Amino acid sequence: MLSRVKDGTAHEPPAFIAGPVRSGTTLLRWILDSHPNVVSRSEQNFLTPVVATFNREFLDAPVGEGFATQKLAMLREQQDLNTPPNEIARRFRRLHESFYHDLCTHCGKRRWADNTHSLLDYLIAALDVMYEQTPLYLIATRHGLDAVLSAQEKFGGDIRKRLEYWCAVVDLHSAFLEAHPGRCLRVKYEELVTDPQMTCDGIFSFLGEEPLGDIENAVFRADHGPYFGDHKIHRTREVHKLSVNRWQTVPPSHYRAAVDDCPQFNALMLRLGYPPV
Repeated sequence: MLSRVKDGTAHEPPAFIAGPVRSGTTLLRWILDSHPNVVSRSEQNFLTPVVATFNREFLDAPVGEGFATQKLAMLREQQDLNTPPNEIARRFRRLHESFYHDLCTHCGKRRWADNTHSLLDYLIAALDVMYEQTPLYLIATRHGLDAVLSAQEKFGGDIRKRLEYWCAVVDLHSAFLEAHPGRCLRVKYEELVTDPQMTCDGIFSFLGEEPLGDIENAVFRADHGPYFGDHKIHRTREVHKLSVNRWQTVPPSHYRAAVDDCPQFNALMLRLGYPPV
């Protein structure tokens, strides 16, 4: 299903990158943005208030209370509005995607992908309602302790809170993926940096795009515009594995008690195919 803007230009269905912080989402965005048919620029913070307003005003339940079956029929009746609920959803969508269509026109591309860490709690389901179950989702995944410890290193905070955040997001996104397997692709950070070409070929195949050859050089040759996200990537000139299994260099005393106090963590690790810690 193509979407069209005022000038009649057709755009492919969008893609959304979702994942906990420090899971490789910035690298994934750069990879998509390197493709001649896809634009994926810095995380667009206007996404949060637009989708949050839609959720707050028109959706009955948060994602955690049955998002997998949430449909437009669950929109609350608006006694003071004569606009049908599905039209309300379309208008929010037109507002949101209009900025990206402008970006596509500016960059000479036909498709956009959004990378934002706000795709948690209710937002991913609200987006799916707004876009009438048409988007594709790339679910970024990384070893839990690597992601948690990297987030703590960059942002600080209590490691228990970081573990709880990681579990909440991973649980939500895994459930969404399992409910919509045809429109979601899990992208493991470890596979992405170990075999970038093969992994990226699979990503572009999932998106219905032609593969991009020499992916490692293509990513770091391109100008990806103003940035927000992983600051380290701007000092990087190649895809590397230096951040894989960094948790093994951290003394167990730093994380052991937090992991033991959060049994969901290892259950989710197994669910993702990682060995328990």
